[in-house]
This record gives sequence, structure tokens and C-alpha cells, in this order.
Amino acid sequence: QIYESALLPHSEGVYENRGHFTIDKYTGKDTEFMVLAQNPIESFLKSMTLQDQRGNMYSNVMDNLATFHIFSVYKVPFESDQNIGMNWSYSLERLPSPDL
Repeated sequence: QIYESALLPHSEGVYENRGHFTIDKYTGKDTEFMVLAQNPIESFLKSMTLQDQRGNMYSNVMDNLATFHIFSVYKVPFESDQNIGMNWSYSLERLPSPDL
């Protein structure tokens, strides 16, 4: 695990959470960017985007692990030699929770 953050539900508008991380030579192999939702039916996750420092963007969300409350971005080439040591940024757009 490289990075972890907890995001609390909100009641109005679309929230965007952003951050950065670096994939080094020790973490590049079999690395994935995943979001764990407390409730997979109502994750309130609108979109996930990863961007490398060259400007390449990845945003196809996979929900094949939704049974385990996990969402990830499909086919991000973290393990590619040219991407080791690169700074990445992420963006999560979240919808409001009607329960608040």
C-alpha cells in the first residue's frame, strides 16, 4: 500500500478529491489504483481519473470487484519501465449522499 485516504459523505454538489503519488522501482510491479467503498450499491463515485506527468489520462473504471466494495481504473501501465519513478495524480468525483 502506497497511499490511503478516507473521504466522508457530503450532502450537496459534486465533490472532487485530488492527490498525487509516485510509483518507484519497488512498487511498480502489479500495482493498481483502487477505491474501497463502504457501500458498493451506493458508492456515490461518479468518476475516477489517473494522469501521468506526461499528460496521459486513464479513466475506464472497472467494477469487477464491486462485490468486495472495490473499484479500480482499467489498464494503467504502472509497471512499464518508462513509468517507474513517475509522479501520478488522481481525481475522484463523488456525488452527494441523499442520506445526509
